[in-house]
Amino acid sequence: MAGWSDNAELALLNLMFGGVTSSPPVLPPAATQFIALFTMAPGDDGTGGTEVTAMGYSRLLVPNTSATWKPAALVTVAPGNNLGTKTNATAFVFPSATTNWGTIVAAGVFTAITGGTMIASGPVTPSMVIGLGAVANIPVDGFVITLD
Repeated sequence: MAGWSDNAELALLNLMFGGVTSSPPVLPPAATQFIALFTMAPGDDGTGGTEVTAMGYSRLLVPNTSATWKPAALVTVAPGNNLGTKTNATAFVFPSATTNWGTIVAAGVFTAITGGTMIASGPVTPSMVIGLGAVANIPVDGFVITLD
Protein backbone atom coordinates (compact mmCIF):
# COMPACT_ATOMS: atom_id res chain seq x y z
CA MET A 1 0.00 0.00 0.00
CA ALA A 2 1.40 3.42 -0.97
CA GLY A 3 1.91 6.02 1.74
CA TRP A 4 4.42 7.09 4.33
CA SER A 5 7.08 4.59 5.30
CA ASP A 6 6.79 3.15 8.81
CA ASN A 7 9.96 5.01 9.86
CA ALA A 8 8.63 8.33 8.56
CA GLU A 9 5.31 7.79 10.37
CA LEU A 10 7.05 7.11 13.68
CA ALA A 11 9.45 10.06 13.32
CA LEU A 12 6.61 12.50 12.63
CA LEU A 13 4.41 11.15 15.43
CA ASN A 14 7.27 11.33 17.94
CA LEU A 15 8.03 14.89 16.88
CA MET A 16 4.45 16.22 16.93
CA PHE A 17 3.33 14.45 20.13
CA GLY A 18 6.03 14.27 22.75
CA GLY A 19 8.56 16.67 21.29
CA VAL A 20 11.10 13.98 20.39
CA THR A 21 13.06 15.27 17.38
CA SER A 22 14.65 13.28 14.62
CA SER A 23 17.98 14.14 13.11
CA PRO A 24 17.69 16.46 11.29
CA PRO A 25 14.48 17.88 12.82
CA VAL A 26 11.48 17.93 10.47
CA LEU A 27 9.41 20.55 12.28
CA PRO A 28 9.81 22.53 15.51
CA PRO A 29 7.34 20.99 17.99
CA ALA A 30 5.07 23.23 20.04
CA ALA A 31 5.80 23.31 23.78
CA THR A 32 2.08 23.07 24.62
CA GLN A 33 -1.03 21.71 22.94
CA PHE A 34 -4.78 21.98 23.53
CA ILE A 35 -7.03 18.91 23.72
CA ALA A 36 -10.58 19.37 22.41
CA LEU A 37 -13.58 17.07 22.89
CA PHE A 38 -16.01 16.16 20.11
CA THR A 39 -19.50 14.69 20.04
CA MET A 40 -19.02 14.04 16.31
CA ALA A 41 -15.51 13.31 15.05
CA PRO A 42 -13.95 15.89 12.70
CA GLY A 43 -12.54 15.02 9.29
CA ASP A 44 -8.83 15.06 8.49
CA ASP A 45 -9.18 18.68 7.38
CA GLY A 46 -10.61 19.69 10.79
CA THR A 47 -14.15 20.25 9.51
CA GLY A 48 -17.37 18.30 9.85
CA GLY A 49 -16.96 17.53 13.55
CA THR A 50 -18.90 18.91 16.50
CA GLU A 51 -16.70 20.24 19.30
CA VAL A 52 -18.34 20.64 22.69
CA THR A 53 -19.48 24.25 23.13
CA ALA A 54 -21.48 23.93 26.36
CA MET A 55 -21.11 26.38 29.23
CA GLY A 56 -18.06 25.54 31.35
CA TYR A 57 -16.19 23.67 28.60
CA SER A 58 -12.78 24.71 27.34
CA ARG A 59 -9.93 22.91 25.66
CA LEU A 60 -7.40 21.33 28.01
CA LEU A 61 -3.84 22.70 27.97
CA VAL A 62 -1.22 19.92 28.04
CA PRO A 63 2.57 20.02 27.77
CA ASN A 64 3.95 18.48 24.59
CA THR A 65 6.39 16.12 26.28
CA SER A 66 7.16 12.43 26.43
CA ALA A 67 5.43 12.44 29.83
CA THR A 68 2.17 13.40 28.07
CA TRP A 69 2.51 11.17 24.97
CA LYS A 70 3.75 7.58 24.78
CA PRO A 71 6.38 6.64 22.15
CA ALA A 72 4.97 5.96 18.69
CA ALA A 73 4.18 2.33 17.93
CA LEU A 74 3.15 0.29 14.92
CA VAL A 75 -0.17 -1.52 14.73
CA THR A 76 -0.47 -4.15 12.00
CA VAL A 77 -3.76 -3.89 10.11
CA ALA A 78 -2.82 -6.51 7.49
CA PRO A 79 0.40 -8.29 6.50
CA GLY A 80 2.78 -5.59 5.28
CA ASN A 81 0.37 -2.78 6.20
CA ASN A 82 1.11 -0.98 9.46
CA LEU A 83 -0.27 2.17 11.06
CA GLY A 84 1.90 4.46 13.13
CA THR A 85 0.05 5.24 16.37
CA LYS A 86 0.48 7.60 19.29
CA THR A 87 -1.49 7.48 22.57
CA ASN A 88 -1.70 9.60 25.69
CA ALA A 89 0.66 8.63 28.53
CA THR A 90 -1.36 10.53 31.13
CA ALA A 91 -5.09 10.85 31.69
CA PHE A 92 -6.65 13.98 30.20
CA VAL A 93 -9.04 15.20 32.91
CA PHE A 94 -11.36 18.12 32.17
CA PRO A 95 -13.19 20.24 34.79
CA SER A 96 -16.65 19.12 35.94
CA ALA A 97 -19.37 19.90 33.44
CA THR A 98 -21.72 22.70 34.47
CA THR A 99 -24.21 21.64 31.76
CA ASN A 100 -24.79 18.60 29.55
CA TRP A 101 -21.87 18.15 27.09
CA GLY A 102 -23.30 15.11 25.29
CA THR A 103 -21.56 11.87 24.31
CA ILE A 104 -17.83 12.34 23.72
CA VAL A 105 -16.61 10.12 20.86
CA ALA A 106 -13.41 11.83 19.72
CA ALA A 107 -10.71 14.28 20.72
CA GLY A 108 -8.49 16.64 18.79
CA VAL A 109 -5.15 18.34 19.32
CA PHE A 110 -5.12 22.07 18.54
CA THR A 111 -2.60 24.89 18.47
CA ALA A 112 -4.77 27.31 20.51
CA ILE A 113 -7.34 27.42 23.32
CA THR A 114 -9.94 28.66 20.81
CA GLY A 115 -9.78 28.56 17.03
CA GLY A 116 -6.26 27.62 16.03
CA THR A 117 -5.29 24.73 13.80
CA MET A 118 -6.20 21.12 14.41
CA ILE A 119 -3.02 19.04 14.35
CA ALA A 120 -4.68 15.65 14.71
CA SER A 121 -7.79 13.90 15.97
CA GLY A 122 -8.81 10.41 16.92
CA PRO A 123 -11.37 8.32 18.74
CA VAL A 124 -11.79 8.39 22.51
CA THR A 125 -12.09 4.98 24.13
CA PRO A 126 -14.37 4.45 25.82
CA SER A 127 -16.84 7.07 24.59
CA MET A 128 -18.41 8.88 27.53
CA VAL A 129 -21.69 10.61 28.31
CA ILE A 130 -20.94 13.88 30.10
CA GLY A 131 -23.92 15.34 31.94
CA LEU A 132 -24.20 17.99 34.63
CA GLY A 133 -21.45 17.47 37.23
CA ALA A 134 -19.69 14.68 35.30
CA VAL A 135 -15.97 14.79 34.56
CA ALA A 136 -14.61 13.99 31.10
CA ASN A 137 -11.61 11.77 31.79
CA ILE A 138 -9.73 10.30 28.84
CA PRO A 139 -7.76 7.45 30.43
CA VAL A 140 -4.17 6.54 29.55
CA ASP A 141 -4.21 5.04 26.02
CA GLY A 142 -7.80 6.30 25.61
CA PHE A 143 -6.93 8.77 22.83
CA VAL A 144 -5.39 7.16 19.76
CA ILE A 145 -3.82 9.19 16.94
CA THR A 146 -2.80 7.35 13.77
CA LEU A 147 -0.68 8.21 10.79
CA ASP A 148 -0.60 6.24 7.55
